[in-house]
Amino acid sequence: MEIIDDLSSAKLDNDTILTIGAFDGVHRGHQCLIQQLVEAARQTNRLAGLITFYSHPNAVLSPHDPTRYLSTPGEKAALLEKLGLDILAILSFDQKMAQTSAQDFIAQVRRHLHLAELWVGVDFALGRRREGDVEALRDMGRELGFTVRVIEPLTRQGQIISSTRIRSLLLKGKVRQVAQLLGRYPSLAGEVVRGSQRGHSLGFPTANLEVRKEQVVPADGIYAAYARLGEEWHLGVANVGVRPSFEIAGERIVEVHILDFFEEDIYGCDLVVEFVERLRDEVRFTDIEELKAQIERDIAQARRILGEEKRGTGSELSNEGCGMRKGFEEVEHTADLAIRAYGRDVKELFASAAHGMFALMTEPPLGEPAREREVSLEAMDYEGLLVDWLNELIYLHEVEGETYYQFAIETLSPTKLKALMIGGPTKCKTKAIKAATFHDLKIEETANGFVATIVFDV
Repeated sequence: MEIIDDLSSAKLDNDTILTIGAFDGVHRGHQCLIQQLVEAARQTNRLAGLITFYSHPNAVLSPHDPTRYLSTPGEKAALLEKLGLDILAILSFDQKMAQTSAQDFIAQVRRHLHLAELWVGVDFALGRRREGDVEALRDMGRELGFTVRVIEPLTRQGQIISSTRIRSLLLKGKVRQVAQLLGRYPSLAGEVVRGSQRGHSLGFPTANLEVRKEQVVPADGIYAAYARLGEEWHLGVANVGVRPSFEIAGERIVEVHILDFFEEDIYGCDLVVEFVERLRDEVRFTDIEELKAQIERDIAQARRILGEEKRGTGSELSNEGCGMRKGFEEVEHTADLAIRAYGRDVKELFASAAHGMFALMTEPPLGEPAREREVSLEAMDYEGLLVDWLNELIYLHEVEGETYYQFAIETLSPTKLKALMIGGPTKCKTKAIKAATFHDLKIEETANGFVATIVFDV
C-alpha cells in the first residue's frame, strides 16, 4: 500500500476507485465498504484508494469540542493496509483545507489520483460549508469524468454502525458491544511510564500506560484485558480511573496488572491493552486488606473470562465480514439458468440479482471508460419489480451493447424502483439470457436477510 500526504506527489498509471472520510476506528461498516471497493477495483483493473484526514475535521471546525479519536493515524494505516488498499492518502486538515471548495478539492483528486469512481455514504458531504453533497458530486462527475456510487451503511441489530456510536459505548464502558462493531477488541497503546508504585506495595504490580490525550478512553472501571509487549500476548486486569482508595480527585490513569508476568523492567516499552469485558466500577476501599481481596477476585474473574474467550490472531475477533453471505450463487435447473440472490435488505437483494445475472452472461469490461445509466420502474409488488428490473438490464445490455458491474438502488418500495448502473461496452459474452421469469419466484425474509431464486429463460 502506497501512503501519500500530498495529492500532487502521487504518480499513478491506473485509474482509481476512491472513498473519502475520517474512517476513525476502521469499524466493520468501514471494512465492509472497503472490501467491496477493493473487489470492484480488482474486477475493473483499477487501483483501490482511500483519502482520509489528520487532524479530524471536527478538531478544526469545533476546537472547543473536538472529537476524540478511536485510532491514531498509525493504527488507522495499519488497519487499512490489511484490507488490501493500493493507495492511502492521509491529508492535513487545517483551516486552509476547511475553506477549500468541494469543486477545487475534487478537481485535484481527479487530476492527481485519476479518479474514475467515488464511493460515498448517503449523507456524505465535503468542502466548504459541506457544499459537496451527493448530488453536487454527481454534477462534478459529469463535468470531470467520474461516477459516484452511494453505499448504504452497514447495520447491526437495526442500528447503523458508526464511529459516533462506538465512542458513546466506550464512554459507558460497554467494551463487548464495541468489539462487535469494530471486529476487534477496543485497545489503547502507549509507553509504559513510572507511576506511584502503589500496586507493587500491595503485591499486584501494574504497568502504567501513557495514553494520548486526544484518544477515547473507556469509562472508569476494572476490565478483563489482554496486554501485548512486542509480539507476546498476556492475560491482564486493567484499571481505568483515579484510584480513589489512594487519592482524592487524582489524575485519571490507565494501568494493567499483567498476570503471570515476572519481568520487572518494562519502563519505556510500548504496550497495547485490549479491553475484553468490564468487571465492575472503580470503588473506594478504606481497608487495604479488603482492597487486596477484591483484586484477587478480579484476577480470578478475569482468568475465567479470558480463558473462555475465542480469540483470533492478533486482536481480531471472528470476522462477520459485511454481515451477509456471498451476494449470489448459480443453482441447478433442468432446462434454464437460475441463481439464488441474497441481501441484508431488499435493495441489496436487487443489486445481488443483477450482479449474478451479468456474471452468467458476460465478463466485466476491464479498463474501459465507465458509463452511467439510470432506470425508473413501477410494478405491482417486489417480485414484479425484480423481474422488470432484470429484464430492463437485459434490454439495455442488448440494445446499448453494455455490461453493468455496479448497481446502486437509490429508491425502492413495493411498487417503485429507481437505480443507477455503472458499466462499459460488452467485450465477451459467455451465456445468452432472453429474460428473467416469474417461475417459482418468491422474495423471502430470513434470519440473515432476504433471499430469492430467479430462473432465466435462455
